[in-house]
Amino acid sequence: MDTPDWNSIPDLPGGSELRTDVATRQEAAADLGNVVHALPGAVLNAKTTEDIAEVLKWCNEQEVPVPVRAAGTKHNMYGQSIPPAGGLRIDMTPMNTVFALQPGTIDVAAGATLRDVVHAAWRTGQRLVSGPTGVTRVSVGGVLSAGGWSMVWREGSVADRCTGLELVTPTGIYWCSRQRHPDLFRAALGGCGRVGIITRAHLQLCQAPSSTRTWMLNVDTVGEAINAMRVLADRGVATELSTRWHPPDTNIYRVIAASYYDRKPPTDRVLAALGSPSARFELNYLEHITQADAIYDDAIAERAWHTIPRSWSDLILPGRSINTYIDQTFPEIGPQDLSGDSWGLILPHRVAAFGTTALRLPEPGPGDDGFHYLVDVLSDQPAGADATWLARQADRNRRWWTRARRLGGTLYPIGSTPLSQTEWRAHGPRYFDDVTTRTDPRGILSAWAHPPASVPV
Repeated sequence: MDTPDWNSIPDLPGGSELRTDVATRQEAAADLGNVVHALPGAVLNAKTTEDIAEVLKWCNEQEVPVPVRAAGTKHNMYGQSIPPAGGLRIDMTPMNTVFALQPGTIDVAAGATLRDVVHAAWRTGQRLVSGPTGVTRVSVGGVLSAGGWSMVWREGSVADRCTGLELVTPTGIYWCSRQRHPDLFRAALGGCGRVGIITRAHLQLCQAPSSTRTWMLNVDTVGEAINAMRVLADRGVATELSTRWHPPDTNIYRVIAASYYDRKPPTDRVLAALGSPSARFELNYLEHITQADAIYDDAIAERAWHTIPRSWSDLILPGRSINTYIDQTFPEIGPQDLSGDSWGLILPHRVAAFGTTALRLPEPGPGDDGFHYLVDVLSDQPAGADATWLARQADRNRRWWTRARRLGGTLYPIGSTPLSQTEWRAHGPRYFDDVTTRTDPRGILSAWAHPPASVPV
């Protein structure tokens, strides 16, 4: 693309800073995956919605439109928040204000993290209805743009518990909800930023419990783990459900069930007929919900985890085919997939809890069990891996995605699966042509394929 004259951007009254120095641009050239690198032409350290709107308008009006992507904590693995080389990257992290808290709702800027939200809500005795994602050091705008998948299995995605949002597009600023601009609201939630940049959101809250009790049940096979989660969901006692496995015990699958309570804790009868728990522990709610952050914070401080290349497979499988997918896929998992700080996760969610957003979910079919299952294999590059590791992992992710798609599965859009532009449009977030034509007529927010595309369009 032609080099824009960044100096011609109008003054920004909100104090946002446009940076074109090489160091800032290099810092913005990658995401958490450390695989895709594209040097932006400029970085906007955004401070107000109005400044973002002014810059988007300028980018849209150039003779050659300037592609734009926004990012908070950059919790993507394959360039989803990186514009094509020479484009504009908007850093949302300065916009981190919690504007208001009231019973049932928090009003928060999109650059704030879920950690900010969790702590602010906790101080008023509340929690997110949806629960946060497993790691809370991710931005509100980024989570809503991806969908957001928590361990609270009854409530759908984090985006499903958003009641309103402020959206900046090349054609203006909109406040959206299910009642006001509902088409924009639907397309922005889970839409990966293709219709506009989320700058502010209202999220549903409810009363927080004082305490949590967590059980870990070790099983030998993934099939046993899925069956145990189904049984626990049917009993309705556990608030959170997940299965995890990680080095060094990659052949032990840990079913983790957590119950929230205030006075009397639930007993081990929750696990009746499933076996004795390998561990049980109590934490207050805040300690419980942020414990994964401590793991990641230690990995960053002690092993520079944030600088390691990684390859994530993130797929959503319907209940009718989850066992088939596992039977065909898990025998392929080896040390190259799970080493160091790598993890495997399966998170069930009740199908009926999901609303209408751009997050693409499996279509219903005969044999469904009422759940969608997020299946994650979160691979960090092993120490001493050769130069072919990333290419082999990309092939792995594409092979697993193809298999999941044939079984009715879909892509959760933060991972490292290489897709062509055509495939991304057909299998990434649901596309709403009527909305994008109106809000982004020159395509500055969607001028991006799932890079690096490894198959022909």
